[in-house]
Amino acid sequence: MALIGGYFVIRGAQRQADAAFAAAQAQATAAITAAREQAAAAIAAAQRGADAQLDVMRQTFRDQATAAQRAVRRTAYTTYLGAVDQARAAQLTWNANPTTATRDAWNTSTRAVGETLNIVRLEGPPAVTTAAEALAAAIDPATAPALSVGAFATRHTDFLTAARTALEP
Repeated sequence: MALIGGYFVIRGAQRQADAAFAAAQAQATAAITAAREQAAAAIAAAQRGADAQLDVMRQTFRDQATAAQRAVRRTAYTTYLGAVDQARAAQLTWNANPTTATRDAWNTSTRAVGETLNIVRLEGPPAVTTAAEALAAAIDPATAPALSVGAFATRHTDFLTAARTALEP
């Protein structure tokens, strides 16, 4: 009888051990699954953070490129306006005192306008280029005499408006 009783005790203990092993295995599996999910969540969060940083860097680079482009354009436009103003002064001097020297000065200054106009053409945009070309025609010795007195002022204002629009953020 003791033998049968011992058998049931051993069987019961084995069942308890099997159940404890199964429970431990289930806990280990759950812990491993939870750790994997936490690791995946951490990786996803890190990826989102890295993507956000990349987006910020990309936007910063775009903003810097736009600012640099505006600075180059602003320099081109102001250089062009300086050349136009010098040519306009030479034109007015020639109109007041038409001599060979004043005509040569006007021609020389209009060449400078042409050179700076090429830079404006390169930098654009088309609206500014069109306004700059119209302004250059207002002081060109070949076309200026046919223009009305207010044409220079109107074209100057048109150029300034187009340039300011191109330089706005």
